Amino acid sequence: MSINPIGHAVPLGAVFPRTAATVDALRGRLCQLDRAECLLVVATLNLTVSGFGDVTDKERQERCLRALFTNDEIDRINTWVAKNGGVVHSRVFFRAQLLDALRWASLFCPREGAFYRTFETATARNLLAQALLICSELWGDSLACLRSVGSLEERRRWGLPAIRTSISTANGGEQPGFALGRGWTLTTKHLVARAPEADAEFRKRTGLALDDYFMCMAAILVSYLPSLENNLIRDHTRMVFDPQSFWTSTAIPKAVWDRYLAHDSQTPDQLREGFWRDDDANGIHAWNPPGSYKPLRERPILVVDEHRAVVVDPVFLT
Repeated sequence: MSINPIGHAVPLGAVFPRTAATVDALRGRLCQLDRAECLLVVATLNLTVSGFGDVTDKERQERCLRALFTNDEIDRINTWVAKNGGVVHSRVFFRAQLLDALRWASLFCPREGAFYRTFETATARNLLAQALLICSELWGDSLACLRSVGSLEERRRWGLPAIRTSISTANGGEQPGFALGRGWTLTTKHLVARAPEADAEFRKRTGLALDDYFMCMAAILVSYLPSLENNLIRDHTRMVFDPQSFWTSTAIPKAVWDRYLAHDSQTPDQLREGFWRDDDANGIHAWNPPGSYKPLRERPILVVDEHRAVVVDPVFLT
């Protein structure tokens, strides 16, 4: 999917002028949302924004807008966009914002929030809409800190990585099918030809043959990622699959599927532990590891309960 790499994120104040873009404000909104449901919806939004298919970036933005924002809020967004370069240069939703929202939701959303599986309600949608715009500004602030801390030499050293980080995480990757096919070719053909022990070593570490691993990823890719529904909140379950029974609709043996899922998936508790740690000295939750989406990249499938799982990011999956 081709996206203009230079653009503006619609600011929080343009839509919710009385809301502050602070961590406390974000906590106040996310603490009311059920964790499992919030993670599922944010992952679905990311699949829509970062996924593939014959859907323009404008259409992807509009589908997500209709899912969360009221008509009056969309009018305010359109007014701001018209004054700031138009739709080509402006976005409400982008990949880095949504990945960051997953990170924050794993920390602040309770296991059973006040709005449990009730994103049909206007209040819950409004809370998440505000939270996502706050995440957008906090993400931008974190990049600004990378470029502005330390001596001139240190700022120069961190400036380019900050720019690269902003581009790589703000935009989707290439078409996941192409990425998966390239990975399979490089690994099963070229790597094995030059390192014949690679397949045995991979099997030793994962319990899977390389072909089995790619077969599982391909099955998920063709079964769930292409689904883009007009009403994402009502129909987001089209992108959610049952981790217990998924293998029955494929040619994948159950033992292979179970080993793959154990390797590439995680629970909300594991996601929180991967991103955050409790600092006993001052009680602050520190990002662990800092400046990285490693927990999502290593395990891109989120299993929120016994019968619901979702791919959190198509780029990390492939």
